[in-house]
Amino acid sequence: MIYLSRLRLNPESRRIKSELGMPYELHRTLSRAFNHENGTKPRVMFRVDDYGGRGRPAVVIVQSDQLPDWERVTWKPHDIVEIAPPRELEPDLVEGTILSFRLRANPTIKTRSRARPEKKTRVPIYNDDKLLEWLQRKGSAGGFVVKQSGVIIVKEGTRKTGERHNGSG
Repeated sequence: MIYLSRLRLNPESRRIKSELGMPYELHRTLSRAFNHENGTKPRVMFRVDDYGGRGRPAVVIVQSDQLPDWERVTWKPHDIVEIAPPRELEPDLVEGTILSFRLRANPTIKTRSRARPEKKTRVPIYNDDKLLEWLQRKGSAGGFVVKQSGVIIVKEGTRKTGERHNGSG
């Protein structure tokens, strides 16, 4: 079972404006709507379909494997324009079905630090061939095959935690 939620958020809200600019923080906020008890780690993905502005709300689509409880997120009333009731989807996928998707990710690999070999750190992947290998590994772990001919890699640049996204993606 998959749940899809559509959130329409106020881009004039200081908090929403900040989180739209920092996808990691927005993901943390959205994750609060899910049960993390009993060692379960919810699988949550989101995308911003519209960053809003000029009287338009920001539109965020959330896909999850758990039913969200948006009341668990501590938004203020002026942060929210509308939260549509989640839709339940039970895709009937047949082996061999070809699907297309957009993925915005921060691919990394774990490696040992030269300064502290006992400690593993995450290092970003920049090389296109290595990015494709990363996606193929994730696909294999997720039960799908990535057709190399259909992959288009668009690099958005490098940002450090806390830097704001410019809203153009």
